[in-house]
Amino acid sequence: MLVSSDPDSDPRIDWEARYAPPEFFVTAMGVCGPLVTEPQQEVRYGYAIVRLARDGRGCADFLLRAAGLMVPAWLRIILAVLLLPFAVVVAVLELLRRSVKRRIGKWPVYEWMRHSARVALTFLGVRIPISFFRHVVIASAALWRGIVAERLDEQSIVHCNDLDTLLVGVMAQRAYGCKLVYDCHEFLPHAWPDATRWNRWLLGRYEGWLIRFAESVFTVNPLLAAEIMKAYRGIEVQSVPNAEPLHEEWAGSIGVAENDRERPLEFLFQGGFGPGRGIEELIRAWQAIDPNDAVLLLRGNDHVHKTSCASLAESLGLKDVSVFFPPPVRENCLIATAAKADIGVIPYMPTILNFRYCCPNKLSQYMQAGLPVMAGNTAYVSQILVESGAGLCYDPADPESIASTVRRLVQDEPLRRRCRQNAARFVRETFHWQAQSKPLYEAYRRLAASMKVQQDYADSLQNEFQSVGTE
Repeated sequence: MLVSSDPDSDPRIDWEARYAPPEFFVTAMGVCGPLVTEPQQEVRYGYAIVRLARDGRGCADFLLRAAGLMVPAWLRIILAVLLLPFAVVVAVLELLRRSVKRRIGKWPVYEWMRHSARVALTFLGVRIPISFFRHVVIASAALWRGIVAERLDEQSIVHCNDLDTLLVGVMAQRAYGCKLVYDCHEFLPHAWPDATRWNRWLLGRYEGWLIRFAESVFTVNPLLAAEIMKAYRGIEVQSVPNAEPLHEEWAGSIGVAENDRERPLEFLFQGGFGPGRGIEELIRAWQAIDPNDAVLLLRGNDHVHKTSCASLAESLGLKDVSVFFPPPVRENCLIATAAKADIGVIPYMPTILNFRYCCPNKLSQYMQAGLPVMAGNTAYVSQILVESGAGLCYDPADPESIASTVRRLVQDEPLRRRCRQNAARFVRETFHWQAQSKPLYEAYRRLAASMKVQQDYADSLQNEFQSVGTE
């Protein structure tokens, strides 16, 4: 299993590896930041974790190997002829820049060229793909070193988590003959709210080229799967939602009791801060909420967007009055911490395709904590809340819709109790990883069975050749 960050950064990686069928031995291989300088290994919950250093070593070697595996020889010759003069010019300019490093920064012409290039990239809308492809090359170079050390063969399955690991997975498939599973947690060409049409086209062509090498493709819900199949015709995409595993310590208690303390109800958002997630709209709408009735808790890791949200709440006079920013907690403490609140909030706005068809981890975590859910009207989350009866949806662009939904949940205690009970029932019956992950592990078994058939056929041919030679 390949991931371009620390394997602990996404709980879905842990779920996939921990609950894999016992006949598979899983290694989750990730790329970590400056704190990891040498490969680190550990075994946890029956699977191995390998952390590789994100140091940029071997990028040139990786690109050469990628060209050798992925690009036909005739095309490599043409590209070399066309790009060689450009590479020579760039190398000469870089040597000149380094030789007069202290002075060149003061040259007006040089600064003008840098500024013009930045403006041109912004105008053309290619800054996001350039930063993405740079990230892909650095992470893939580290992952390729790890794959070489693992000594994969035809009996291996490479599971790529998200588009930034797919290239190295395809290379492993072509180099070692292993099977390839692609699990796209999001539709990356539509991941940035400020992406241009050119951004989406370029990333779409890149993903559309690589995705066809995968034997099995998965994403996080059927609606997003339909969009991916529509974009890349001829590709079959299955879905496994981000449903928290059913934990035994919560199975007997979730949804049983309502917190009836004499205090304001706590509305909890637990997750990542970022543009387009509806958090600012939630804060602004909270001006209409009596702090004696309800308070808003916004919990997440430190981020520049979290700072801007805190500044917005302070400018409105809400910070530490009715809007609070409690410190983040570890991933394995999210459900226990959420259970102390009263309502779980998912404020995402359906502004881009990725948000419209999102399946956030917090949906199942709130349910497993026994919380009624209040969510923006994104397609899949709305569908789950209607199916389960575990909460209410609102229009995240309408402050009155937000405020009226909050007031309804505050005033209607029987509604909260029903939502708690419905959430508990829905989680126990269907909406947990052990139940939802079956298509993924069935795909593993199908690939393993096909490899066994191929191996048996190869063995029979070998035996036949040996018997002919003996005769």
